[in-house]
Amino acid sequence: MKELLKLLILITYTVIIFFINSYTLLAIVLVTNILILFVFHVNIRKLIRALLSLIFILLFTGAINAILSSIENAILVDTKLILAFMFVYSYKKVLSPIEIGEALEKLFIPLKLVGVNPKDISLIVNIAITFVPILTNELMQIKYALKAKGYMGIKARYFAIRVLLFNVLKKTVRLEWGLKAKGYAENGGN
Repeated sequence: MKELLKLLILITYTVIIFFINSYTLLAIVLVTNILILFVFHVNIRKLIRALLSLIFILLFTGAINAILSSIENAILVDTKLILAFMFVYSYKKVLSPIEIGEALEKLFIPLKLVGVNPKDISLIVNIAITFVPILTNELMQIKYALKAKGYMGIKARYFAIRVLLFNVLKKTVRLEWGLKAKGYAENGGN
């Protein structure tokens, strides 16, 4: 039950950020986020590095909003995205992928009425959350290996995608074997 409460706080806080249209309230959210960063002992350098990895998305979103609406709206949307990202990034110290899966399983219990197994949803979320860092690390290893061999540019990307796709398929087969060994039936669910 504790995991469900944590997940609901995460979702509610993140959604509320996107309904705020006042810079004063966003400043209060920023101060709250900074306090949360210190309470959870979040590594600020890693947070900034993660934010910098999103710079293309932020610039693209800002440009689209500036073109379609106004520059002020673009700044507001990007500020909201940064604040939401900061909160979710710091909240991962509180909520592990397993706890997220358990919370989603409890949250989706009403779906049993229409024949959806909440355990399947939590399993899918756990797999997705777990695979993202693994694939990121693998892509970085492939990138460094190709760079060491002298591959650069389009050719390096072609090889990286090929190797990554092959490894993803290999991991998927292993995951399928593991799920079957744990009793998940081929028709879904256990």
